[in-house]
Amino acid sequence: MTKKPSLSIVIPCYNEEQRMKIAINGAVRAAEASGRETEVIFIDDGSTDDTYRIGCELISGDDRISMVKRPHQGKGGAIKAGVALCSGDVIITADADWSMPPEQVVRFLEVLDKHSTSQIVIASREIDGSMRYGEPTTRHIIGRVFNVFVRVIILPDIQDSQCGFKAYRDQAAKTLFADLNTTGWAFDVEILAKARRLGMPINEIPIDWRYDGDSRLNTTRDALTMTLAVIKLRLKMRRD
Repeated sequence: MTKKPSLSIVIPCYNEEQRMKIAINGAVRAAEASGRETEVIFIDDGSTDDTYRIGCELISGDDRISMVKRPHQGKGGAIKAGVALCSGDVIITADADWSMPPEQVVRFLEVLDKHSTSQIVIASREIDGSMRYGEPTTRHIIGRVFNVFVRVIILPDIQDSQCGFKAYRDQAAKTLFADLNTTGWAFDVEILAKARRLGMPINEIPIDWRYDGDSRLNTTRDALTMTLAVIKLRLKMRRD
């Protein structure tokens, strides 16, 4: 890439060899929809399959996209590593499955363009205007229970802290991720809680979201892990 990007897209990957074509195509669609000079950074979070090799083959010749391989740390750790490499004025984090239509990145950019004070824009599957497709009832219930728990414990005004699609102004992202402690699935809660503590305005916007049965999130096991992580984070914030 010869020009400094105005938009960076960070996508963590873990054992995504079957989905890398979807992941890369989605990133290209998002970049083109944005109308901005864009860099895309895939962080291979210590995959044990051919994610990295396949990704490198698929992005060959497109200098907007890079693949970075790191030891396994968890989704939060992977995004932290990606944010540190970003050069764009706006940083978007996205999931490899592109469960949100890639073209909807413009919704985030429109909010940041319209509201100069806004620092973070997060996707919501729960507020008015959002649409969910194909999600099993059990997973939806568990997700809603966790979101209610998070609101009661630490983020009272955020309806959906866990959706993987978020946008940050560059300095907000660099500040929030620099000392991230939660490297697993619950990292979003730490990021948003820190943003609230620092007085960074957060906008929550509706998206269309489609359930992917090949999710890396184990609903039962990871929900418990995330719950314990949120409790630990809340206790730490009280001490601080």
